Formats: sequence, structure tokens, C-alpha cells
Amino acid sequence: DIDNTNFLLFRLPRFTRNLNPSNLSFTDSSTFHIPFGKVLLSPSYFFSAEWNEGILPTGSKMQPYANASMMVRINSEGYFVAARDYVTITFFAENGIGAICGHMNS
Repeated sequence: DIDNTNFLLFRLPRFTRNLNPSNLSFTDSSTFHIPFGKVLLSPSYFFSAEWNEGILPTGSKMQPYANASMMVRINSEGYFVAARDYVTITFFAENGIGAICGHMNS
């Protein structure tokens, strides 16, 4: 079971909020970080999330944003998700998160 003391971590390599090719940041990924409570999702009453922007390495043999992740937690104390429960969480496009395309290692 998962309750409000647990987190779910989703690794999303090659996903970023840095989708503007003319604005690629090779060093500072904190600009694109979204803290807990600011990720737009549904159902937001029960869940909140944090977007951790990965790093776009400068080496051409590295995968872009290989360590990008979304961390989800349950907001409400006393609410839990049982091991066999089916839950749908929707992350809205307004978060600006998408797959990076066109990189040689994508």
C-alpha cells in the first residue's frame, strides 16, 4: 500500500521542459524544475507532484536528460492506494513537459 509517507518516482529520460532549441541550457537545469504542489495534475486533491529536470550533458555520446523524473505523493493523510488499486493521474500540457527530439542520442 502507498500512503502520504511514500513517493512514487517515475524516470522519464529524454523528457524536458526545455523544448526551445535556441534556449538549451547545458549547465543549469534548476530553471525548469517544478516544485511539489506546482505541477498541474488531476486529481490534485489526492496527489501532488514534483518535476526534476534532467541534465543535458555537453558530451555528444551522452543521452539527453537521462535523469529527468516526476515524483508523485499522496496529499491527504488517511488516504492510501492499495497494492491492486488502479489509479489514473493526468499531467496537463500546461506543465510544458515533453520529449526532446532531434538529439543524436534520442
